Amino acid sequence: MQPNEGTVNRYAAWPTSIWLISISLMIGGCLPPEADFKWGLGTSEIVGTIETASSDTDMADVLVVVFQSHYLLKTMDTEERVYRVSARLGYVDDFGRYVVHMPSDVVTLELMFIAPDHLTDQFRFNRQIGIGQVSYRAHLREHSDWRSHFYTFLQPILSDLIVEQRYRLSREDQLRLGNWLQAQQARLEVKMKHEQESALPLHTWVKPATRER
Repeated sequence: MQPNEGTVNRYAAWPTSIWLISISLMIGGCLPPEADFKWGLGTSEIVGTIETASSDTDMADVLVVVFQSHYLLKTMDTEERVYRVSARLGYVDDFGRYVVHMPSDVVTLELMFIAPDHLTDQFRFNRQIGIGQVSYRAHLREHSDWRSHFYTFLQPILSDLIVEQRYRLSREDQLRLGNWLQAQQARLEVKMKHEQESALPLHTWVKPATRER
């Protein structure tokens, strides 16, 4: 008895289905729980949302710093691949949504999600065949000592992006990043001054009432 056409098609589809399931499980295992993907010829963008623990966070103060690894060449002697790293800033709308496009010569994207008074989150993804779009939800937790986080971690990295020409940060992004650094530093100085005044004994900053003669 010969199998009919429907039977042949059904059995012929099994290897493809199993292959797709295996690939999905393999890729899903490499991504964090906050990430997901859609099928495609090659990775073209990373999209998602940014959520902060504090409801008072202004999304205009939230930064997405994008590091791009560009593939240049492979050395003849050691066959090692040579890359060039550039940087740019992404944009976040009022609802915390962002879209970061992945140029054709970029093999790796690393995103830094930065918000005042919150711990910085990072996400890294290598371009993969079969994945068209990657989505990532950044959950930023409040930082109890963001002043130290700013001065010891964020400020050195972001300042380096401005002064180092190898990152090829655009003039617009340099100005935007410089203004953000100045604004946060001024905010921290005002906050520290208020904290110091609050810690002083009452008699050191309250002017005594004068007696009428």
